[in-house]
Amino acid sequence: MFVAETNYFFRLSAYQERIEEWLASGRVCIRPEKRRVEILRFVRSGLQDISISRLASRSGGWGVPVPDDDLQVVYVWIDALVNYLAGLGYGSGDQWREWWNPETRKIHVIGKNVWKFHAIYWPALLLSAGLPLPDELVIHGFLTANGRKIGKSAGNAVVPEGFIRKYGTDAVRYFLLRAEPPFDDADFSEARSASVYEADLANGLGNLVSRLLTLAARSGLSELGQEEAKVTDAALSRFASERHHDEALASIWQRIDALNRDLELAKPWDVLKSGGAEVVRPQVANWLRSVVGIALCLESFLPETSVRILNHVRERPLKSCLPLFPRSPVLLRP
Repeated sequence: MFVAETNYFFRLSAYQERIEEWLASGRVCIRPEKRRVEILRFVRSGLQDISISRLASRSGGWGVPVPDDDLQVVYVWIDALVNYLAGLGYGSGDQWREWWNPETRKIHVIGKNVWKFHAIYWPALLLSAGLPLPDELVIHGFLTANGRKIGKSAGNAVVPEGFIRKYGTDAVRYFLLRAEPPFDDADFSEARSASVYEADLANGLGNLVSRLLTLAARSGLSELGQEEAKVTDAALSRFASERHHDEALASIWQRIDALNRDLELAKPWDVLKSGGAEVVRPQVANWLRSVVGIALCLESFLPETSVRILNHVRERPLKSCLPLFPRSPVLLRP
């Protein structure tokens, strides 16, 4: 069915060359790169002027009225884009300039279905107002369930609160950041999240911290001393800067796996049984310093876990702790 009505239009076509040059020049960072190609192809096909209002009667009175025209309301996507500035106080003072200025790095994290609004319409609106453009667009894929996009209308919506109550906030964050690629569609299921939880968190990081603190207590290690922990590495920095959070976490988990292997090879528990506490103490101290570095690296990804680890290793004297990630989370997190 076709609908004919009178609306206000924005002359998007007037910004064709400037938008194309902005996208092609690399002044805006677009991740993944394949999206830049897709967006440029759309722009080069020719930009058409766009309707930025709707009849108020058709919207049931819902919407932001067009100034000086009560018969029209602003098209919801134009209203939504302008909110990036209006929410900072644009139009009612200068405080917004603290956030939206040429020096601040302005990053939009968006779904792959809305790049047209953020990579074309929004920059054109900003150009028309003489305001700085975004510096980076991070365009992610969809979460799916059995290959279908998750959504309430599809009847396959996933309620995150249930998973958070069962596994904890950081565990859910970890699954979404590590097991789901940032730029492509990925399937979500409780079976997959439970498997990742057990393998990486309960048996990996959680087991490592628990065993080392128990060894510290049994060997009489009271504190780590003041030696600086290694906070990051080149691989982690590169992955994080390129928004590949899955690869950044994979880099951290390589260090966790390496420490667990060292423990298995050294078998310090056997040395303790033979009365070798003095031999074990410096080994455990070195391993725990590595754990401090890992905890600092995890701060941006698993903030609660990072704080818990650091609090445990700063205790005087060092002592064993409850599991960071219980193997039976449903029983311990009702």
